[in-house]
Amino acid sequence: MEFVRLETDHQKKEVYTEPWLAVDSRPESLVLKRSHGIRNKGRAVLRRKPRDRGKIPLGSLLRNYSQGQRVLISVNPAVHKGMPHRRYHGRMGTVSEKRGRSYVLEVEIGGKYPRTIIARPEHIKPMEGQ
Repeated sequence: MEFVRLETDHQKKEVYTEPWLAVDSRPESLVLKRSHGIRNKGRAVLRRKPRDRGKIPLGSLLRNYSQGQRVLISVNPAVHKGMPHRRYHGRMGTVSEKRGRSYVLEVEIGGKYPRTIIARPEHIKPMEGQ
């Protein structure tokens, strides 16, 4: 494998002579890998309106949900504990049990088998009309 040294005014770099050896001529240490964290691409979903910012009303924390009750998953980005993944924001689920302070929810997505999600009461709301 041969290197050809290219020198320009502002940088020096080595390029492979055979194009099939490497698509990217930069060393691995210079290429930054993109982050795929839990809050990735969540700028619009994981933000609150200016009037909704601040303390959380105690009524939402003290509300009790019974087994089989339908709830709406509404992620509150101010509270990090017990936060479900942003893909479930706006989905409807059914409470299957209470586990400590959290609730275990069954959410159906696309007609597939129901997924089990554990969320705290800050992130769920009762469905309208129930």
